[in-house]
Amino acid sequence: TYEFGYKVSDVYIWKHKEEVRSGKQRVVTYAVTYEFGVSIPTSIQRTYYDRLDDYVGEKGTTNKARVIKVVEDFEAGIGQAVSIKYIYYDERTTNDGKKRIAQVVENRLPFGGEDFIESVQYIYREIKDTLYTKDGTVSQKKMVTIIETYEGQFIPGKDMTGAIFIGSQWEYSIKDGDKLKSVTAYFEPGITTPISIQYRYKGVEIRAGANRLITTVDTYENNILVSTQKIWKNFEQGKLVTYKENYELNTLVSIERSWREYDSALQKVVTYTETFEGNIRTSTQKMYRDQYKGRLATIIEIYELDMASPTSIQKIYYDRVNTELDGSRIVKVI
Repeated sequence: TYEFGYKVSDVYIWKHKEEVRSGKQRVVTYAVTYEFGVSIPTSIQRTYYDRLDDYVGEKGTTNKARVIKVVEDFEAGIGQAVSIKYIYYDERTTNDGKKRIAQVVENRLPFGGEDFIESVQYIYREIKDTLYTKDGTVSQKKMVTIIETYEGQFIPGKDMTGAIFIGSQWEYSIKDGDKLKSVTAYFEPGITTPISIQYRYKGVEIRAGANRLITTVDTYENNILVSTQKIWKNFEQGKLVTYKENYELNTLVSIERSWREYDSALQKVVTYTETFEGNIRTSTQKMYRDQYKGRLATIIEIYELDMASPTSIQKIYYDRVNTELDGSRIVKVI
């Protein structure tokens, strides 16, 4: 993959017949990504199709085995998948009460020999007569992609009983000035208008003394531009660095500088993020995954200013605990 003539990554793709999680032999497609300047894979993905019955079915139905696309994501140095997706089409009752064919995406995390299902999403397309823009509504007939997200105590192989609708988003494109921009409108339950709207578009601007491809994300609330993020990349000291310029009300408030590299002491790929306010580096974040209390945890170390030791460490993982309100259940622990 190249940007403005510079190679940013290599992706190696191949197929191999092997045993998968169900114990069956399937043809697996591997996609292994190496980012510029990193000697080991920064992303490892296995994709295959399997016939399974442990999906989350429509409410009130009994599962029958069906063909499902399974996507497993791995990180170098970690023997188990860090995330798993089940992707398939099914007839579902969406939040508006209508039955329709939707793409179902189950976002799963391996958990003690079983899967914890973090969320279930319904993705479908619908023609809308009215679109939401930064300036209000506009009458325009357009095909919109709708993504609904549900959370709850899902049990693999059971149905959607107990699922809680937590929100949806509409995705479409509109012409704004001389650019075609991708729009995402975010909705929360019970609110018929978007709580926020994002415009995403690309352009070319001067950064680090050269033309760079800039991705701009503008966020609007109540038709007011509340934040802008400009994202671009640069090659520095043998590594690919991503810059994020953060603006609030058109004022630059901070710049984030992030990159990934292999830490030989940890034997992990680590994501580093430096935050600058003005010319001062106010913090450095170090993020990686490791085992903690028998669980796969995301570990975030924060170093303020130029301190050698972290001022805070967060360990984020899932575990089964006894909650005061809902009894024994799997929860996110921070």
